[in-house]
Amino acid sequence: MKGTQQSGAPKTAITALEDRLIREYPSSDQASAIVQQRWAETNKEPMDESDTAAWSRYQKEHEKAVMGWIRNYPDDTYLQRYGWFDTILEDDTISEKEGIAALDAHLQSIKDFDPANFWGYFEAAEFLVEHRWQPTRAIQLSRQAAA
Repeated sequence: MKGTQQSGAPKTAITALEDRLIREYPSSDQASAIVQQRWAETNKEPMDESDTAAWSRYQKEHEKAVMGWIRNYPDDTYLQRYGWFDTILEDDTISEKEGIAALDAHLQSIKDFDPANFWGYFEAAEFLVEHRWQPTRAIQLSRQAAA
């Protein structure tokens, strides 16, 4: 796909090839990447950093899209292991129950697939601190990140 894009092919030709790939290989990593890229192109982040209402709408739409991608692309290891947690990191409206469930799944993925991932533990600790949940656990996760 990248070769076609780099060749200077018209956008319509690239879109037709992408559509064909999505149709013929709907669960592939390439289809997942195309769908995510198209979503990002049609759902731009708000320009005004201080427009909290616009950012909140964008966040919720992005979360809805990610949930769909997690469901539709079960072979996309990033989405399955880390996608949801990475998406809700800065969502200050997520419930504690949902946030902790996402955190626990994230930590289990680190344990199972990437035990040397100090950054994942740091993000987990920061998530707890930012949301003011489980301060003792945040300290423990910070220590795990430093170890």
